[in-house]
Amino acid sequence: MINMTRILYGPLYSRRLGMSLGVDMIPYKYCSYNCIYCHEGETTLLTVERSEFIPRDRVLEALSTLAGQEAVRGRTLDYITLAGSGEPTLDINIGLYIRYLKEHSPVPVAVITNSSLLSEEEAREALLKADLVVPSLDAVTEEAFRSINRPHPGLPLKDVLDGLKEFCRRFEGDVWLEVLLCRGYNDSTAELEKMAAYIEDLEVDKVQLNTVARPPAETFALPADMETLVAFRERIGERAEIIEDEQTLERESLEMSLRSGMTALLRRRAHTRDELSRVLGRSGHEVVKVLTRMEREGLVERSHVKGRYLYRMKSTQ
Repeated sequence: MINMTRILYGPLYSRRLGMSLGVDMIPYKYCSYNCIYCHEGETTLLTVERSEFIPRDRVLEALSTLAGQEAVRGRTLDYITLAGSGEPTLDINIGLYIRYLKEHSPVPVAVITNSSLLSEEEAREALLKADLVVPSLDAVTEEAFRSINRPHPGLPLKDVLDGLKEFCRRFEGDVWLEVLLCRGYNDSTAELEKMAAYIEDLEVDKVQLNTVARPPAETFALPADMETLVAFRERIGERAEIIEDEQTLERESLEMSLRSGMTALLRRRAHTRDELSRVLGRSGHEVVKVLTRMEREGLVERSHVKGRYLYRMKSTQ
């Protein structure tokens, strides 16, 4: 038996995707970017090497529980979303998982990606069977790209832009482009004009504009002014919309509940991430995110014992 909650998480509601069940195949914050605004925290492994991180049989076993199901935990799903705590296109089996879901599940499949690996033909091909792809684009100039996304050195911006354009040209499903504006990094008039010119030629159905709302990886990552978002929306035209913070009361309640449960367990004795995930019935993605925040706040301490990390509440708590 595998711990399904390490791979499947939710379902959770968001304004963009409705009721979505997440699929997480990537270790926490393995990514090709180290974005200054990321609410998941700093990247733990900056990489562009596509690989198998969780054995495919384990992922497929988890996905098999969704076969024929339109609802999970009593909630009717709008999407099954491959996203999670890292860049999903780093998983070399992502195309296999999309095809499996399309063959066995009645629920539409979405992929949320930072667009970086769409420069590779194999990565583009892997996503073609999805119903919806939500790629992100935060910059079209090299200086802004390096400053806000802090990409792997092996990622030229031109390749990223060309790959995204080629994918959008070939993809037959829906594409909702996400643009996040960060004050002082990509919100200048000159930068936004260049971005708008690039988007004009991009075959996307929606352009969703966002800014920093949840605690970012870097404290200097600040939200753009609403006036800037509104002006940029008007510049893009009818495809554009401003997406407000998606951290709903339900999400906040779920996170508070998880934090409370973890606190009670960690006060009694040290636990690994997997133990917390199993006991609390929540995904590794959710557990690590809350553990990371609690560690930053000085509430939790971590030790490395016999090849694994153990977490406990600090003795002063």
